[in-house]
Amino acid sequence: MEPRTDLVERADELTPHERLNGVAALRELLATCHDGKARYEEAAREADDPDLAGFLLSHADEYERDAGQLAALLRSFGGDPEVPPSMGGELHRRFMALRTAIAHGSPAGILAECERGEHLAIGHFERALKMRLPMNVASVLLDQVETIRHRRAAFDRMRKPW
Repeated sequence: MEPRTDLVERADELTPHERLNGVAALRELLATCHDGKARYEEAAREADDPDLAGFLLSHADEYERDAGQLAALLRSFGGDPEVPPSMGGELHRRFMALRTAIAHGSPAGILAECERGEHLAIGHFERALKMRLPMNVASVLLDQVETIRHRRAAFDRMRKPW
């Protein structure tokens, strides 16, 4: 991404509309992290291969860590992190596709569905990063989207045995 010139030092420098949009975006990202954690935990429970299960659980842990960071940012915006928004239709469909892949027990299918979920998560983060945000928020979001990109790259390495 190109360097941003419209970032602000503090959230109180944003207009009320920008603050509301920031809260909505952080809530969406928090829900994305909760969904990602659930997706990986479900996949790990169903994985027969211990290496695959460990791989999936490590990603669930990353999403849990990211959710904690987002909850703190949401509080700084005046939002309530304890009431995540309902899961979006697209994320729900991806989760259902994952459950179908798991039912067939295909490690390659499990990885493919998790990877599709990561692609959606990247889109959510990139959309939020286009907003006018405080620098500390943008920094956290950039770090988190980079983690997701690294996770996606790890799928290629993990997919090799299957």
